[in-house]
Amino acid sequence: MKPEPEASQDVWVSSNSPDYNYENNGIMRVGNEIDPEYTITAYILIGFDLTDLPTTVTSAVLQLVLYEMTDAPFAIGAHRINSAWEADTVTWNTLPTYEVTPAATTTGAAPESVWEWDVTALYNSWQSGTPNYGVLLQSALESPDAGVGFCEAMGETPPEWYPRLVLTYDEIVTYTVTFDSVGGSAVSPAVVPSDGLVTKPTDPVLAGNEMDGWFREATYETEWLFATDMVEGDITLYAKWTPLATPTPTLTPTPTPTVAPTPTPTPTPTPVVIPDTGERSLGSLPIGVSALLLGGVSLAIARRRVSKRRSQ
Repeated sequence: MKPEPEASQDVWVSSNSPDYNYENNGIMRVGNEIDPEYTITAYILIGFDLTDLPTTVTSAVLQLVLYEMTDAPFAIGAHRINSAWEADTVTWNTLPTYEVTPAATTTGAAPESVWEWDVTALYNSWQSGTPNYGVLLQSALESPDAGVGFCEAMGETPPEWYPRLVLTYDEIVTYTVTFDSVGGSAVSPAVVPSDGLVTKPTDPVLAGNEMDGWFREATYETEWLFATDMVEGDITLYAKWTPLATPTPTLTPTPTPTVAPTPTPTPTPTPVVIPDTGERSLGSLPIGVSALLLGGVSLAIARRRVSKRRSQ
């Protein structure tokens, strides 16, 4: 990765001019200059926008192109910056906070050579959520005249000399698995890494049918085995349906109604009317009944006679 100027920040600050901002100076200086009358220290601040870059890398190397240096090589440490800063406003007096212990240290050589710092651990921590404020370069020595100048990212500097962050990572190739439910309810596609397993989706639904697996072909020749089959390219899987058997309805017999027997009516006796003489005919009555009636008449006559005698 070699960012354009708008995708990165780089600037240097000096104790010699504590309120001065050295952005777009062409050269960034780091080191110490110690004299009996004064001491000058310079730091470099560099930051990169990591948006849309891999979340994990196997290597992240900060590279700066050397412009000039003192005769004696010396080590420069890259320290994690812990607070925000802006390249166009930061000065020695407004330096952000940073870690005392460097995350990486390197020693360079001749002019126009490339100095490198391994910042893999820093990069991965930034991409894992640790705030990314970049790095501060600081001399590891306190000796006099131990300083270097690196090329800055600005209009007059050749792009190939810009500060850059070189990333090495394993590219993850992904494929899309499309599920054709063949008339059933929709199933969302899945994005799967190359040679990865696809998670079996929830079975779709089709009225009157039972799901019978996913197949590689629309002709249902090869069933997809989710536990072992690996995705090697974009693929469409087809749902196979088996119609549900229609059960034969069981008829409930209609019960035969029970008819209540018709009761035999009791005959009503027909009275026999006696002629106007006031007497009732006994001819049509049974003999026993006639005898009773005659007895009753005799009894009545007897009673009448007794009554008359008593009255006399």
